[in-house]
Amino acid sequence: MSRTIVLGLGFVLLVCCSGKLAESSSDAQHVADGKLSRDGANALCALKETVQKIGTEGADNLVKKAEDNVTHLKDYRKRVGYFGSQVISLSGRADPDSDDDAKKELKEFCEEAENETRGDLRDAKELYTEIEKDAKKSKEAARATLGEETKDTDSKGLSGVLHRHCGESQGKNKAPSQHCDTDVYNNESDGGKYTISCGTDHTHHRGDASARLHKAFDEWESKKPKKAGGNLKCGAAGENSSSPCTVSEGWKENYEELNVSLSTLEENGHHIENATREGAKRLTSVYLAYKMLKEGKTAGEALQEAKSRLEGNDTDCPDEGKNDSKCLSNEDLLSGARDHFIFPLTIPELLMYVGIPLLVVLIGVVLFCIFRARKKDKKEDVASGSVHQGKGMPSTNIDPF
Repeated sequence: MSRTIVLGLGFVLLVCCSGKLAESSSDAQHVADGKLSRDGANALCALKETVQKIGTEGADNLVKKAEDNVTHLKDYRKRVGYFGSQVISLSGRADPDSDDDAKKELKEFCEEAENETRGDLRDAKELYTEIEKDAKKSKEAARATLGEETKDTDSKGLSGVLHRHCGESQGKNKAPSQHCDTDVYNNESDGGKYTISCGTDHTHHRGDASARLHKAFDEWESKKPKKAGGNLKCGAAGENSSSPCTVSEGWKENYEELNVSLSTLEENGHHIENATREGAKRLTSVYLAYKMLKEGKTAGEALQEAKSRLEGNDTDCPDEGKNDSKCLSNEDLLSGARDHFIFPLTIPELLMYVGIPLLVVLIGVVLFCIFRARKKDKKEDVASGSVHQGKGMPSTNIDPF
């Protein structure tokens, strides 16, 4: 029995190790069915550019977008709570004859909107923490996929592949590369190597970062030189060294890490974006109920219209110019709710609404006082100069003696 277990564990380890070896062999080159074409080089260049943009700005942009959405959701939660409390107060005070069931349902509607927005905000904050981690992983994986911009033949990144795949120029006549078509690389060799020329002709993919990455990789897979068959190794001295080689893909493992972290990053970002969108709908509906009650509508009318807006419906007023809150569009309602001055204020809002105006007034007062003080000093200096000038003049009285 124990021998069976040992053999079983050995088999599992063998399979795992074989998988690792298979993964690490992605940088091995084999005899190819042809040279790297211009289309293949363009696909490789597009892949490098896509990875580069993700590493330098794409991941950070996703973090910034998520941060902005969390900030909006914080504001929505506060305002949903504020207008919800106003609705509950108004439905009892301004609408004493309204149906008690409608008042109760409207109260529950507002409380549920606040609770759901609060829960979404809590989840969004947790997701944002994960987004920051995944963004860091994505940038690190992108840098590793690119590798160093180096002439070192051991560099496994995309940058190194672009530099060395076409091989070295041979002899004074610089014989054409055995691995690349002549329109793929620079005519002038770089340090003895034919470097793949990227230019600007390659495809610029659209969509989310992960979608662009997938498209660029899939295009490379379809355009790259394939194995000629027989799994013959290529590139080593004396071992099919005169045959065109497949392109080294030692960067693939890092690419897969980038793919996973970036997909998770975007997925969490979409969750936050959806939560923010739902928060905006709740704020719009509660704010509309608040405005309708202020206009004298019943709790039942306000509840019906608020529910409709929460479901995503917009105004259906035949007369858009009618001075009625329910004729306002969802966009106008959201804008009005966000611009509405409410208490309590947060510290940043307190600084914006109170601190900055006070600071401006204080600066104005100080400047005015300085100006007045200088003007007063100038007058005193003029008066003092006149007195001194009078004392220094010779007397006009003639002494008779």
